Amino acid sequence: DVRVFSSYPVIRFELNGKTIATQTIGENSQLTATFKAPYELGVLRAVALVNGIEVASKELRTTGQQLK
Repeated sequence: DVRVFSSYPVIRFELNGKTIATQTIGENSQLTATFKAPYELGVLRAVALVNGIEVASKELRTTGQQLK
């Protein structure tokens, strides 16, 4: 699980440029959105949306090369 903490109303979660899911953060969620994502090298990105418009984002990238 990946947890995103945000005061924005909607969070879109992406893995390597593909949308995994979008969640609304309400008062009962304690400002937390939880996403299930497969383990994969690359970029995890959380995008904050207000009225469908991207207003903020945060990326985490893996380091190194994939082991074979």
